Amino acid sequence: MSKKGGKKAAAGGGEMSRFLQPHLQTITDTLQMMSEAAPGGLERTEWSEVVALGDVVSRQATVAGMVWSGDLPGVETLKENIAAYFNVLQGFLLACHGSTVGAGPTLHKYITSSAKGVVDASFSLFKLAVSAYVVRIRARYACL
Repeated sequence: MSKKGGKKAAAGGGEMSRFLQPHLQTITDTLQMMSEAAPGGLERTEWSEVVALGDVVSRQATVAGMVWSGDLPGVETLKENIAAYFNVLQGFLLACHGSTVGAGPTLHKYITSSAKGVVDASFSLFKLAVSAYVVRIRARYACL
């Protein structure tokens, strides 16, 4: 691997990691907010809306899997995919939180733990995708 190619590959991987971090932090902050049930004065989000948004998150995860596992796309395409996914995930979490209006402690705990499972899987997906991207880009530059 040439030094020039290796530096460019490392920069691309670092750039993707740096781009992902604020998205992960925003979701972590939102999950922290969910540790308390939504205030009773708010309008409760209907569970059907939460389920519909869960379906959107699932579809977006499928898109992410296709984008990240196919031909090596450009950095901007990957950034757009990260931003789109985490915007959908944020909406899902806010809807989950809204569904806890008037919920008792057991229901609140169940909703929050279920949302945390989606977050954990999402974090794993994107951390692994970025790691695989770094490996793939290094391999590409090693061949040049």
